Amino acid sequence: MKKYILLLIVALSMNLSFSQHEKNNIGINIGPNYTSFKDGYISDNSKGSIGYFLGLSYEYFYNDNLSFITNLNLEVKSLTYKANYFEDFEEEFRERNFKNQYLYLTFPLMLKYEFPNSNSLYVTGGASVNILTAGITKLDGEIIYDSVGSTQIDVGIPVGIGKIFKLNEKNEIKLELRYDHQIANLKKEEFIINPLKANTFGLIINWNFKVYK
Repeated sequence: MKKYILLLIVALSMNLSFSQHEKNNIGINIGPNYTSFKDGYISDNSKGSIGYFLGLSYEYFYNDNLSFITNLNLEVKSLTYKANYFEDFEEEFRERNFKNQYLYLTFPLMLKYEFPNSNSLYVTGGASVNILTAGITKLDGEIIYDSVGSTQIDVGIPVGIGKIFKLNEKNEIKLELRYDHQIANLKKEEFIINPLKANTFGLIINWNFKVYK
């Protein structure tokens, strides 16, 4: 986890250097997500669960209404399920509660269009690259399996709708509801707790600010 936090700090420093232009904004993202997993080996009896994310955003304006947005986010996606399990050969099978959590680095690349005379409403759309970096399985709240260093890469299509709340000349808050639909992935078979497809709803709270006027 520490190396990913360091990566966010480095990215923030790069954002500050890139944003020395009147049409560049940077920001901080945080919020909850809800993920449904499809085509995985436990998808038939699993339920999506609430996760969370945090990260950085960069926005370049082509004009007053159209802009390019990218994010670098650390995102935790979760699911829960029940399965028969025994801890030793003397114990009978019984149904237990499991929870899987997956740590992703996500890179959405999108266009944002703000509607003129619409009280700062906007829509977004584009493509995303999601890199699965680690995963854990919990049994009744205790970690029984973990894996770090996966090279699974997911490709998705994110779309969103949001509203901008201007605080002052250089600061604003964005609230966006975004859906990322996964369309393809690459996975290593030995990472046995991998889900194949993770479709995610996210409520993005973004503090966006201009470094230079």
